[in-house]
Formats: sequence, C-alpha cells, structure tokens
Amino acid sequence: MTKKLYKLMDWARIEGVVYSEEDHPHDFLGLKKILGGYLLQAFFPGATKATAIVKSGNDAKEYKMELADEAGFFAVTFTGFAGVDKLNYYYKVTYEDGSIVEIEDPYRFKPTIDEKVLKKFNAGICYDIYKYLGAHKRTIDGVRGVSFAVFAPNAMRVSVVGDFNKWDGRMHQMRRLGNSGVYEIFIPGVKVNDAYKYEIKAKGSVIMLKADPYGFSAKLRPDTASVVADIKTFDFTDKEWMKNRAAVKSDEPMVIYEVNLSSFTADEENAFPNYIEIANELCAYVKEAGYTHIELMPMMEYPLDESLGFQTIGYSMIGTI
Repeated sequence: MTKKLYKLMDWARIEGVVYSEEDHPHDFLGLKKILGGYLLQAFFPGATKATAIVKSGNDAKEYKMELADEAGFFAVTFTGFAGVDKLNYYYKVTYEDGSIVEIEDPYRFKPTIDEKVLKKFNAGICYDIYKYLGAHKRTIDGVRGVSFAVFAPNAMRVSVVGDFNKWDGRMHQMRRLGNSGVYEIFIPGVKVNDAYKYEIKAKGSVIMLKADPYGFSAKLRPDTASVVADIKTFDFTDKEWMKNRAAVKSDEPMVIYEVNLSSFTADEENAFPNYIEIANELCAYVKEAGYTHIELMPMMEYPLDESLGFQTIGYSMIGTI
C-alpha cells in the first residue's frame, strides 16, 4: 500500500466494519472527494481482488484496488474526473473460489427516508410508516434494488442478510439515521421474492437474526425469513362493492361470526385454502347459521398456528392463509 493511501485510511472505522460494529458505514465507504482527487473504499469479505470501474458520461476507467485489510477491505485513489456527483461506478470482485462478481455499491446512495418522516415517526404520528420501514422495491438513479429500514434503537449494528449475500452480516451493514433509532440501506440487485432477515448486533457482541416486523410477506413454517414483496402491483377489484356499501342499513341487529380462516376448513390436507376456495363454503355456513356479519381474526403473519393469528409478528397479509 502506498504511503498516501495508508495515511488516508481511518483504521478505527475500518476495524469497525471488519468486526461488524459500524453504524454509520455510509460516512466513509463508497466514493469520497479528497484533496486532488477521489478516494474509493469498499468491504468484500472473502475477496482476494477488486477492481473499480468508474464512469463519467462516455468515459470509463478501471482502477485496481489495494487490499488494505486481509478480511476484504479494499481502497484506491484516482484523479481525472470533474465532480463526484457526476460519477457512476461499480466493482468487479474476485473471491477465494475464483468466482468474479460485478457489484453495484450500496454505499453510494442517499437515505430513502427523510427527516420529516423520522420526526413524525419518533413523535408517534407517522400513520403510514409502513411505506418507509420494511423492504420496498425501488429504482434509484436508474439502479433497481430494494430499500430496507428497521427500528432498532438499542442496536450497535444492524445488517440485512439473505440469499443475495450468503447470509453474511458483514456485507450490508446499515446506517443509523440520526437519533431516530432507524437503520436504513438501499441494496442494488435485490429482487421481489428474495428472502431476508435483519442481523442485529447488541451490546456484549450478542448477535440475533430477526424477521422484519414491517415485512409484507414471509416464508411458510418452519422457515421464518421475511420475503421481499411488491404490494403496489396488487389490483383491487372491489370498487362496485365499496360503492354499494353506503346503502347497507346500519340500524338493524347484528350477529357477528368471528373466524380464523386457516382453521375454518375441514380439509386437513389443505389446511391453508385461499380466499376463493373458502368464500363459498364460509358464506353458506354463515347464512345458514343466521349470522349477519363476518369478523376475520388477525390476518397478519403469525408464528404459531395455535395462536389463531393473535400473536402477530408483521403486517403482511400475503401468504398468511
């Protein structure tokens, strides 16, 4: 390593990343402007080589990165471009098994949650926080991926883990957003239906894997991982019913049938029917029994079938029954 590059290294923070205890990795990972040029830093656990491909307009150059720490921390300095805001780049990374992977840098993207939302959330008045916390499919600066955010105020470090990073908590360490207790990261390349969890490192170096409390979908037991879902693609077809609902009389007696849909069916081989399969049987039973209304027991994700939905662990209604 050159003396210039060595002096630019913040070894304390590098150690924090290597030992997965960093809660502000975006502050120094990625591309930074320095006197006379640029500094690019990245952490690829298990990698032996890394090359940065830097693009500005039609101009592209390759820079071989130096291994600053044997755990997989790489860095390089370069010059010759006009401004850091106009630069795009990605990495070609070689791993110990000889595989070569192209990686978009998650640490070059700005936060996906602004301060106004965080202020409302901390005040307890952000009533649509599900739009920000959890996993959300996004395209940022032409790059497709998923933004992740979770509230973990007492954590030392939080990472997103999944099949896309071999469930390695060192790979995608999240940033703490101010004093909000929210951790956030945008990861390019993650897709709908990818499984994930949050790896949380607490005081005393206790590491825990947690499903997403704001996840929109989850794996079926005995698996416990959350699943990236895109709820914006769901097409509601109840416009006519909503329109006619206003005409329903509200001053007549009500007899309500409370039901957990997954336990209603008598077909033990098909313990989790879908809504279409159960609708005719349920409606016929309710009418014959003299009920006027149906109350569905909690439909969110829950960890125990015997709880009948009361022990909710997420706000998902996808894949519950």
